[in-house]
Amino acid sequence: MTHATPGMRRYHWWQAHRGLAIIAAVIAVVAVSVAAYVVWPRTEPPVHITDGSHVFSADLARVEALISAENSQVRASGHYVSIAFVDIMAPRKNIDPVPPDSIRHDLEGAYLAQMAWNHPIGKQPATLVQLLLADEGSAEANWLEAAHAIEEKVDSPDHLVAAAGLGISVENTRKLIKELSDHNIAIVAGAITGDSMTKTLDGDTPVPGMVRVAQTNTDEASAAVKYLDNDKTIPESPTVLLVQDQNEGDDFAKTLGTAFARSIQNDSARQYKLTSPGMFYNSRLSGAGEVLKASAERVCETRADVVYFAGRGNDLQGFLAGLATRSCAGERALTVVGAPDIARQTNTQLWVGQDANMTVIFTGLVSAEMWTKDKPAASGAIIDRFTGTCAYCFPTLFPGERLDDGTAVLSHDAVWTVERAILELSGANPGISLSAGMVAQQLNQLKVPGASGWICAFDTNHNPVNKAIPVMSIDQNGHLTYKALSSATGVPPTACGS
Repeated sequence: MTHATPGMRRYHWWQAHRGLAIIAAVIAVVAVSVAAYVVWPRTEPPVHITDGSHVFSADLARVEALISAENSQVRASGHYVSIAFVDIMAPRKNIDPVPPDSIRHDLEGAYLAQMAWNHPIGKQPATLVQLLLADEGSAEANWLEAAHAIEEKVDSPDHLVAAAGLGISVENTRKLIKELSDHNIAIVAGAITGDSMTKTLDGDTPVPGMVRVAQTNTDEASAAVKYLDNDKTIPESPTVLLVQDQNEGDDFAKTLGTAFARSIQNDSARQYKLTSPGMFYNSRLSGAGEVLKASAERVCETRADVVYFAGRGNDLQGFLAGLATRSCAGERALTVVGAPDIARQTNTQLWVGQDANMTVIFTGLVSAEMWTKDKPAASGAIIDRFTGTCAYCFPTLFPGERLDDGTAVLSHDAVWTVERAILELSGANPGISLSAGMVAQQLNQLKVPGASGWICAFDTNHNPVNKAIPVMSIDQNGHLTYKALSSATGVPPTACGS
């Protein structure tokens, strides 16, 4: 049974002023929090989970203060469950392939979902949501400590029922997922696309009690090929060079290249010619970007029309710098294709000069432009949370913050999916005492109206079926342009039936 979705379009004046009053109070303490973080060295043991009162980094101080304030209100109600949002809270440059901005956006999106649930139009839910923040550590090295901290919250006054987010598609994330699943904790992954991430470590079966809201690498690759099939700027029988990161610990890169090669081999619209051997590098070793920059001339040697980059966006930056000065730029145009991680390079200088004769496109996880140019691709009621003017809408809570990297939207949808499970369970069973196992069981039954696209079903591996995938281009200055909307089949759903 489908129930009404808590919305966020219009508020009474007292609701609006209450929200703004809370925000103003929070801003008043943020400066003190940041000063304390910067001035006094931290000698206490590391904190792996917090209600927002512990500041993981100065960059997160404001959003953590907002979360902490809301959590205090939630605990005062006496009727709540907790969701742990799991991430690399303080990423380190040249170690973690995510910039601090992405983590801040993650937390902003998770907080938005918390506020949407706790402050709906109309009747307030019987069970409120407390949002806890769990830190996996740089390189997700503290995944086990984070898992234990989360597990301790299940049979505690915090009454934790789920973990959301989970960081990125690497081996340590899979270990974290296994540990949480072994303790029957519901898991909703956010911006995680690696094909193996919803499967058990010791086999090919799906992880019990887990779903993801992001599209898989297989779906991303299929959508990219569907777009290339209709691209009139490339030859009818294009030569394709696959550039593959061989870092075995990175499921994102590892499964991306395989998925793309399989997609072009199975495609009937065009005769793609995949060169053999391709190009290989290993991001686990130092200097990957510089090596790729020095090796870019290989594109001319293979006479490639299309390059598919199966790696992280931070490594692509060096490769593009080399491609921009390739010797064959004047005689052969080049289309470089990548996957969602490229969005993290937004507003970054990727190459210099005007003679690159190169187009860079990628399949994304979400684009705010699809909300206006392909409106049915996502739920209008949920989109309003990111575009509206209400007290608890994104522009009010986080003025000037960007949505173009997609992380706030995916993190919102991950937390929102847990809340949808709570809604279904409590609606069908008024007065129910929710448990982590119940929420885990409910996840696969859901239809989720998300801001990143409609999820009308999860498949047998707990992945969203045929979810919308925006195709974007990125220029040398890191500016994004929306190109088209695609999906694994080429046509995403525009709504879910009842």
